[in-house]
Amino acid sequence: MYGMHDAADRMLLDAVMQGDQDAWSQIVACYSGRLIAFAARQLGRRSAEAEDMVQETFIALLQSAGCAAHLRSIEAFLFVVLRRKIIDFRRRR
Repeated sequence: MYGMHDAADRMLLDAVMQGDQDAWSQIVACYSGRLIAFAARQLGRRSAEAEDMVQETFIALLQSAGCAAHLRSIEAFLFVVLRRKIIDFRRRR
């Protein structure tokens, strides 16, 4: 599963909201590697900061899952949130 489509995203988010751990595992498995790689490239290395930011990004998705109808795609949401976290991290340094 390299990327999901809008309908599959909504189905998975709906399942997550109903407590489906397998749906959550699918989302994490699909996107975590690419998110960590993206964060590591932006930060110049694979680091604890990159992994922490990815974890915070997934938490943001969980917090927004109730608004799933407004999300265009899980992938777009995750990368936008992560990009903002990286920008904030750089500003703090």
